Amino acid sequence: MACSCAVAKPLDLRSWLQDQCDDFRFEVGGVFQRESDIASWPLEAASPLELEQRLALGGHLLPLPSEPAALANILEVSVVSFLALRVLEIPGAKVHRGTERGYPDIEVEGHIFGGGFHAVDVKAARRAATGRRTQSRITLYTGNTYFKWPTLAGLRSGTGAFRTPEQFYDYWRKYPFRTSAQVQRQLQRLLTSAQDELAQLRASQDPPG
Repeated sequence: MACSCAVAKPLDLRSWLQDQCDDFRFEVGGVFQRESDIASWPLEAASPLELEQRLALGGHLLPLPSEPAALANILEVSVVSFLALRVLEIPGAKVHRGTERGYPDIEVEGHIFGGGFHAVDVKAARRAATGRRTQSRITLYTGNTYFKWPTLAGLRSGTGAFRTPEQFYDYWRKYPFRTSAQVQRQLQRLLTSAQDELAQLRASQDPPG
């Protein structure tokens, strides 16, 4: 008897992320302050808006910082949390949160996205008044050029300067980043050590010939 089970068509992660970001709304109302001499307990509210008002009146809700870098961090954290929750709504999909200073912000996996692991890093910058340029720099090396002078259609479609992943890796591996000779030697020693350990591990697992 033939099985008529339908297999879900894999989703293109980039297109899926664009669709999800269309639904994103920045809903952070302030910074929560635990201690306050003003508020009385218990605190009751019938809606999110009333809760925000009561927290503010009670001294528990401080205004968001106006400094652009701080706001960008808050926005990025909000977007990352939003996307992580959306991933978890898909059966079989998994998401791993990164560290504050690590890369990427989230790592997505699952057969629904074609298998393997996909790195997603969220960056923010203030948009210029024209809407076609960024007013501030994005905290990503290539973003300071690609995102600062983008073609808006190419940016949205994900069209880059490289035709293949090999071209991308070949270019950036040869790029003369500003690192001292000492740092380069340390990185090379660490890489060589890691490669030696990997080779020893593989040799210990291979059956004798």
